[in-house]
Amino acid sequence: GRCMCNDPLLPGSTLSIGGKDVEVDSLISKAEFLAGKPFLNNTAQKTSAPAALPRAPIALPKGKMPLPGKKKDAPELEEIPAKSFYATQKSNAMKAQFKNPLLSTTIMPQNQNGAPTPRHDPNAPGALVMKRPTSCSKGKQIVDVVLDPFLGRHLREHQRAGIQFLYECVMGLRDYDGRGALLADEMGLGKTLQTICLLWTLLKQNPIHGSDPVIKKALIVCPVTLIGNWKSEFNKWLGNERIGVFVEDGQSKKRITDFTHGKSYSVMIIGYERLRTLQAELKKGAGIDIVIADEGHRLKTAQNKSAQAILNLNTDRRVLLSGTPMQNDLSEFYTMVDFINPGLLGKYNTFKKEFEGPILKSRQPGASDRDIEKGTARSEELVG
Repeated sequence: GRCMCNDPLLPGSTLSIGGKDVEVDSLISKAEFLAGKPFLNNTAQKTSAPAALPRAPIALPKGKMPLPGKKKDAPELEEIPAKSFYATQKSNAMKAQFKNPLLSTTIMPQNQNGAPTPRHDPNAPGALVMKRPTSCSKGKQIVDVVLDPFLGRHLREHQRAGIQFLYECVMGLRDYDGRGALLADEMGLGKTLQTICLLWTLLKQNPIHGSDPVIKKALIVCPVTLIGNWKSEFNKWLGNERIGVFVEDGQSKKRITDFTHGKSYSVMIIGYERLRTLQAELKKGAGIDIVIADEGHRLKTAQNKSAQAILNLNTDRRVLLSGTPMQNDLSEFYTMVDFINPGLLGKYNTFKKEFEGPILKSRQPGASDRDIEKGTARSEELVG
């Protein structure tokens, strides 16, 4: 605790600090304090320490006033300047004008002439610059979107590539018509961090200069057992002061409108089961701009209730995170891809004939070289 004390601190003086009443026991020398002797829990040290300094009569700053307990006929005391005994003698820091504390920032100052200036320096060492759109509206200018170096310095090479892939997908910059993405990294490769980097970039930047950020509200849907993990990951990488994360686990006293209509929270983390009951509430207000579905392989069929709840949110930016989407069941892979980018793989019957059949045939014992070649090529096409 801290407090301000304008009276002299002498043996016997009392003051309140942090809800505790403190009494000054004795004076110690500067040398003892610097050596740290008072903080040693050592009996021998205490006995060998010099006795407390005598309580010599000292005049108080305001007028000539004897100390308590002094006889009336005692001689007047010599007046001494007060600044020598104030515990709150002003330092240079106290004399300086108060300034609001600021977080360390990586944001570039904007040009006064209105020229497009990226939020972060694209020419800095290790800068991760996203792909630029090929065109924009008349009268608008394109500006670089750069991952915040605050996050970028923690990334490995495969994570940098993953973030660029996700960004291009949700921004519609790939060579297909769609704004969905399937990130299929194995466990431990940082899918959560890549997702946080993507959301932080979209919440703060836009490739069209002068426009609002790409998204304002993001929804993360995951198994209820992973809600705490997602919350701690946001806190680990961005802290509580940079982004507001609303956790909807059915136990919080916060109202859902604090997220849908308020500006304090940009991200909501919710379980699959809870989403089904709150989907109507989430469509109110500004709505949801992007949905991240963790453990996306749970959306096994198009009739899955959780998948329908996500579709009902009416956002075309959908990202599925999954560990191994192409190990065994290609029909599940088709369902996930068609969920995030409807129509990308065509009709299921066509997909089954041209991709699922040849791939499964090439994996059979005794498959011919021709079947293996064809199946491998089809598999690589799906991975790419």
